[in-house]
Amino acid sequence: MFYRKIDQEIQEKWEIRCQNPKCNRKLQKEQLNQTSFAHILSKGMYPQYRYFLNNIAIVCPSIAMDSCHTKIDSLVSWNKLEIEKEIINGNRIDFNKYRKW
Repeated sequence: MFYRKIDQEIQEKWEIRCQNPKCNRKLQKEQLNQTSFAHILSKGMYPQYRYFLNNIAIVCPSIAMDSCHTKIDSLVSWNKLEIEKEIINGNRIDFNKYRKW
């Protein structure tokens, strides 16, 4: 249910591109599945932001060890405090600002 809501929001507000700054591939709506959505702040440590759209990154649909999803997770772990502040303040994350990999 939640992913359908995100899917609708994406069509209305966001350009569908992988948010991994090194990828930035344009994605077709048909390519998206549940692995295409990465929680920026983890659901376990930040349950209050689980359904917060600014806490969701769109990534290439893959679960491989070198996937865009994994790379976003790594980038966030290096910049956790700054990213947490941005999400709490209601900002979308510009991952280009945080390149440190």
